Amino acid sequence: VYVYQIPPRQANAGYRATEWDVDNPIFKACLRVLLAGEDKCVVRLEDKGTAELFAACPIDPKGLAVEQVLDSSRYFVLRVQDEATGSKMYIGIGFLDRSEAFDFNVALEDFRRSLAPTETAGAGSGSSRGATALAAEPKLDFSLKPDQKITIKMSGFKKKKPAVPEQAPAAVSSGNPFFIPPPPPPAGGRR
Repeated sequence: VYVYQIPPRQANAGYRATEWDVDNPIFKACLRVLLAGEDKCVVRLEDKGTAELFAACPIDPKGLAVEQVLDSSRYFVLRVQDEATGSKMYIGIGFLDRSEAFDFNVALEDFRRSLAPTETAGAGSGSSRGATALAAEPKLDFSLKPDQKITIKMSGFKKKKPAVPEQAPAAVSSGNPFFIPPPPPPAGGRR
């Protein structure tokens, strides 16, 4: 990914990549999304040659650490944090390919989904607890038995009786499927 210095965000507006100098990145990095335990995730930007850490972005469950820009699917804003001092700053990252940006977004979403069962299930920890809680629930069978039927009554629909012509032409009664009856006479009689 390319790393960018970004201008401060305008009040109540999101970030826009068009406001960045996308032609002049400050760094070219290798991005890694790493799980640091069951409930911690870190986005690491590393030097491509030496694998030395350039910046780290710890992901919080509320999703405030990574924000997609408003005008592109390839650019994001990361809230990076110095582990030693705890100071934070915002930088922009940009992917060359949309598929890589999509994969990055999916990795973050998978992490957030893995946390969802732990927040709603109650005591315990980890995503395995959520799977165990689902397995412990009894499975219900809602399938119809062979002798059961479902009847649906819908209001607002009236049964239409099939229209029976007063005098069926001989061709219709003889079973000719290509017979087209003549059009009805005009309403006011002949003119």
